[in-house]
Amino acid sequence: MNLQSILKSMDEEANEGKQAVMESITKAVQEGKELMKIEQGGNPLANQAKRNSEKPIYPSNITFIPSPFSVKINYVPETLLISTIKQEV
Repeated sequence: MNLQSILKSMDEEANEGKQAVMESITKAVQEGKELMKIEQGGNPLANQAKRNSEKPIYPSNITFIPSPFSVKINYVPETLLISTIKQEV
C-alpha cells in the first residue's frame, strides 16, 4: 500500500536499481564468454540476437490494494477547544 517513509522507499528503489545493473553486467559477461568461444561451433551471434529480440513474459500483477486516490474519503473539519485552569502554587 506504499505506507512506508520516503527514505525507506528510496533505499528499496536504489537496491532494485543496483540489482538490475548487476544482472545486466552478468548477462554481458555471459554473452562475451559465448563470443570468445565462437571457434567451437554454433552461432552465438544469431543465438544472442534471437534471445535479445524476444519480449520478456512478465507475471500478472493482480492486486487487491486500491490504487492511490481511488478511494473517496469524506470528512467534516472540526474546531479544537482546549480549556486550561491556572493553579496557584
